[in-house]
Amino acid sequence: MAQLESKLHLGPITALHFLDHCNLLLAGEGPYINVYDTDTNLLVSTFCALPHQTVHGIISRGRHLCIWGEKYLQSIVVESQTSSNRRLQKNGEGILFQDWILNVCWLGTGEGTGEQIEESPVEVALALAHNTVIHYNLLTRQTLHVSHCVEKCILYSSRFLGSCWDDIVLAAGTVFNQIIIWKPSTQQIHETEPPSSVHDIGEQNRIEVMHRLDGHQGVIFSIHFHQKHEYLGSVSDDRSLRIWKIEGLQFQGDLLGWDQATFTVVHVLFGHSARLWDFCILQDYFVTIGEDATCCVWNHQGNVVTKFTGHKGKSIRALAVNDEETIVASGGGDTSIRLWSLKRDKDPTTSTVHINTHPSSLRDGVSSTDSTESDTISSKCQTVSMSNDSATPRSVGIVDHTGILVMTHQGALIFESDGECKVLMEEPSYSSYSVMSLSPCQHLVAIGNIHGYLRVLNIQTGMVSNYQQLWKKETSFPTQPI
Repeated sequence: MAQLESKLHLGPITALHFLDHCNLLLAGEGPYINVYDTDTNLLVSTFCALPHQTVHGIISRGRHLCIWGEKYLQSIVVESQTSSNRRLQKNGEGILFQDWILNVCWLGTGEGTGEQIEESPVEVALALAHNTVIHYNLLTRQTLHVSHCVEKCILYSSRFLGSCWDDIVLAAGTVFNQIIIWKPSTQQIHETEPPSSVHDIGEQNRIEVMHRLDGHQGVIFSIHFHQKHEYLGSVSDDRSLRIWKIEGLQFQGDLLGWDQATFTVVHVLFGHSARLWDFCILQDYFVTIGEDATCCVWNHQGNVVTKFTGHKGKSIRALAVNDEETIVASGGGDTSIRLWSLKRDKDPTTSTVHINTHPSSLRDGVSSTDSTESDTISSKCQTVSMSNDSATPRSVGIVDHTGILVMTHQGALIFESDGECKVLMEEPSYSSYSVMSLSPCQHLVAIGNIHGYLRVLNIQTGMVSNYQQLWKKETSFPTQPI
């Protein structure tokens, strides 16, 4: 049986993550993790992290990664962070859970852990979509605890606050436009043994909510916490960023005092024209991304300092900031990754932020040491797309293994072969909707549109072999049943 091997995957960027204290940026694209060097802007390696799920999140501690998508979790080790050939290696088989994974965090010292976890972390906490938290050991592949909240609802987002199982709390964004805060390790009234299987998520022993934060008029898509400022923030379907100031917390190895904490709204910020997907809280700024394909930088007084637009026509779905808070990375539905230089003004009395758009998308560069056949295919795709900045591919066909035939959303038929690109047809009636099929001999292509017209063209010459209307839209609705 013939084996199919993926040579190129182009899709929305769904997750971004800077490795700790280095210049490597990880990007989730479909089931793949692409590793980029932000000093050279080159793609240095590509790794298939998940079987077929889309990567939704990445966390790291040293050389250790946890990558998740849908219901699947994979532990990964970075073999080298300094050489020109950085490679990722799966650390055992992946784990399939019963519910969608929304958030994962490493656990530090706590029940069943020791100091060595800083070098080789083995325990994680997972927040699942139906308001359940799992305490899991990656080394023994055992579920240590399963905790359920009394609020039985679907979550759209979640964020763990803390790093020790005994003290960690979960801030969860519910379908009811609330943020609820609860502690998974709370002693349950009828404590039972941990379930024997990671999939055994029962309905017993639910934990009470400590706090409910109201105010959003839509579901909550992302939650973040800044420990130094004691800010908790969220973005929502209502296009707003809300920031709460927390008082009453204590820090003794981990955050304590959540049950007695008080929350005060300090900002309700509107600056996007569509839904907000994600954000981050920095030392001096808030950074938000949204469905309007813009990235806004706010100061802590609640003013938009700058708004940059580089992604073309699609949502910005992924956001990451390096440890030094000097580079903002954004990943969009247009398959591109963009770097923005975040430089503070030398004059401390001003709040100007100088944003310099990176000269090109990271995808434009590929390391010569990793040059493969996929690089050639990638360059062909770039050639086709560059023929028309507004062209969005709708249908794609491979001709004789050397050429690419693209029908665009704008109604253009483009053929690229041996480095030459030509437009075979441009017809507005084929915009918005069209279907395309290659003949078995691969000399002809048939294209149909929503108006019922069929056009057959010779791929090499562009000559029309046949053109007819097979179906005509009725001008009025029938008055009698058919």
